[in-house]
Amino acid sequence: MIFSDGGDYFEEFAVSDGIIQDCGSYLVEYFYTLKPQCYLLKSPCDIDTKFVELGKQCLSHCYLAYNQKEIINFIEKIILGENDPKQKDREKFAQQEIMINHPYVAKEIVNYFEKFFIGTK
Repeated sequence: MIFSDGGDYFEEFAVSDGIIQDCGSYLVEYFYTLKPQCYLLKSPCDIDTKFVELGKQCLSHCYLAYNQKEIINFIEKIILGENDPKQKDREKFAQQEIMINHPYVAKEIVNYFEKFFIGTK
């Protein structure tokens, strides 16, 4: 287990088996790993009041924890037990909604601007 309180997290993402977190930015970014994540919330009402539509869609593909017991359940069943019932849907969602043009995003952006400013060749 690694506790991270800042710094370069890319390597930590790459070597992890999953993540337990409460960071809105990591919510979307971690989907690139295709690994399970447990998102910590205080109340189910937080989903409707604190997240935009994309965040809500992401959360529907995450395991949610509101207490210590649910965190332990995530660790024991999903990570250690390798029983990940959300895996297939999470990977499909990530590839269709998050990882658009991955790994060629920069190339797609350059092509777009070339067409926009220069016109089609």
